[in-house]
Amino acid sequence: MESVALAHADNPLTVETGVVDFAHLRAEHVIPGVDALLREVEAARVILENEAAPDWAELVCGIERIDDRIHFVWGSVEHLLSVKNTPELRAAHQATQSRVLDFTMKLRQSRAIFDKLQSLRRGPRWATLNEGQQRTVEALLQDAVLSGVALAEAPRRRFLQLTLEVEALCTTFSNNVLDATATFAMDLTEPSEVAGLPRSLLELAAHASSVPGATAETGPWRITLDEGSFRPFMLHSRRRDLRERLHEAMVTRASSGSVDNRPVILEILRRRRECAALLGAESWAECQLSRRMAGSVARVLEWLEELRRVVYPVAQRELDELVELARRAGAPEADDLQPWDRLFWMERAREACHGIDAEQVRAYCPLPRVLEGLLELIDRLFGVTIREVPEPAGWHQDVRCHLVEDERGTPLGMLFLDLHVRANKNGGAWVTGGLRRSALFPRPDGGGDRLPTAYVMCDFVRPIGSRPALLSFEDMQTLFHEFGHALQHVLTKVPYGLVAGNSNIEWDAIELPSLFMEKWCHHAQTLRRMTAHVETGQPLPQESIERLRAARTFHAGRANLHQLRFALLDLELHHSFDPDGPESLEDLQARVSASTEIGRRFEGDRSICSFIHVFSWNYGAGYYSYQWAEVLAADAFAAFEEVGLDDLEGMATIGRRFGDTVLALGGSRHPMDVFIDFRARAPTTTAFLRQSGLSQD
Repeated sequence: MESVALAHADNPLTVETGVVDFAHLRAEHVIPGVDALLREVEAARVILENEAAPDWAELVCGIERIDDRIHFVWGSVEHLLSVKNTPELRAAHQATQSRVLDFTMKLRQSRAIFDKLQSLRRGPRWATLNEGQQRTVEALLQDAVLSGVALAEAPRRRFLQLTLEVEALCTTFSNNVLDATATFAMDLTEPSEVAGLPRSLLELAAHASSVPGATAETGPWRITLDEGSFRPFMLHSRRRDLRERLHEAMVTRASSGSVDNRPVILEILRRRRECAALLGAESWAECQLSRRMAGSVARVLEWLEELRRVVYPVAQRELDELVELARRAGAPEADDLQPWDRLFWMERAREACHGIDAEQVRAYCPLPRVLEGLLELIDRLFGVTIREVPEPAGWHQDVRCHLVEDERGTPLGMLFLDLHVRANKNGGAWVTGGLRRSALFPRPDGGGDRLPTAYVMCDFVRPIGSRPALLSFEDMQTLFHEFGHALQHVLTKVPYGLVAGNSNIEWDAIELPSLFMEKWCHHAQTLRRMTAHVETGQPLPQESIERLRAARTFHAGRANLHQLRFALLDLELHHSFDPDGPESLEDLQARVSASTEIGRRFEGDRSICSFIHVFSWNYGAGYYSYQWAEVLAADAFAAFEEVGLDDLEGMATIGRRFGDTVLALGGSRHPMDVFIDFRARAPTTTAFLRQSGLSQD
């Protein structure tokens, strides 16, 4: 594994090759590392502008080398900030962020480079480029246009300034959410306050209290806003008043005091709005949609409304059933079911309808066994072996490194798994690409293109004592989801870094592999192989497997309506909302909720202030992508259903084809063309509606 070995130096950011040495990367390395980076890439930019020929070898490869270096250095800094956030690292990040983005924007706004790219696009050499190379050039041209390259000097400078300010504001937004989440805790001391809570949560809460001698039986217990604490409490707590308190804390995160994100959101929206105006676009959303499968805001809104009309009555029936269940149980809240009641009664309905005890299922899902079952599935479907290796080291002792190999034992890439919640690590789950596959950076051992690396991040509960972490069924789906992203990054066969793996894929197709992988959590054979009781080692009983599979469409209306609400809120924010108009953010959220939320709404809901996907990640004007890609994923999974989910040979054949298209081609082809390569036709909504239980048939 010489090609992916750690590169050691006094400053891990200044090495030339290898995987970043996160184990030794510190805040004090950031400023000198970025200084060295900017000197290097600025010199390279001057050469591109003044000396490079308008061809693939000199111009485009030169751009990739610059982009790769920025990705290596600055990508590592941003990743470390998300997993090991400290005041010192924040300060170093803040001191260098604008300088890095300033260079990146100047590169995209370079008229000399843009003209050379256009010359290549229009000249006789264009026909000699393959499809992946042409997609690379077209992406660079589109990025340049959307970065203001065609603007006159003064508006171009203004566009640059706005972009720098937005980037800084997005970092502030993320830090505020992290701080607000970390500072809230609900400390409980009386047995009546933990009535109904499962033992796994009691153990976690006692451990979180940090009080010497705290036990699951006697407490004290600390409940937090981390997903592994928040969700099981809302599902099982019999104390309605405490559910209300916790719900309010969650939906008002980062909306008051020094971490109030409302002014941050307005400033982001003002700048995005002005950027769109400078480009002559109707809205920032229209700018973003110009590079996505959907193509326009109007098309997305029309599609979402069609889906809403199908989903809304289903969600209404589901809520009516919860009210009736609460009424039969004699619950005082039955006639006034509030948002903090719904998860609790939904779990009671799941138990009643499908006989599923979520905590009993959790006991069969220790993380090591689930991961083993997931890796076995990947091997069966794609002919890929993933095994843990002792190094390279990561940024925390939780990190585990895995080598990805093909059926002949040829290395394909590396995965770094960081799967547990902890202080100073962002909540949620995500995948970040480390190194990208590229023929420009051959492996030192002569084995071909540089191997890609990916970082898989989750926030599962931590092991307690000698017992491994136990995953909920939703946790399992999250793990499968993130592995879908990681597989697309490391299994790419594209040798051009700018379009390899997850790079340059239209954003509304980026969730296809992740949502596809989730669907295997309801596959009976996969469930059997990835479950083993934490004490007895017995697999999940067949009866429980059938109940889980039968419950796959349970409350699908609520789940889809929830996603629709955030998708529409995102588009309203970035298309029609005026941050200087009379409508407040709270009023906007209430207006969108009026058509996308069933039952009572908590009037103090300010969850927009923790909408990290669109204000810190890359989902601005793109949150609809989850449901858009769900249609693609359902249709892709239907190909396996058609061959037979118990036909191992047929599944392997379809799996290899999925691997050779969706996972291998990255951004080198348009995602619709990639899907047709796999499915031999365009996608339809038939499988999505059927698998979601929303079909009218």
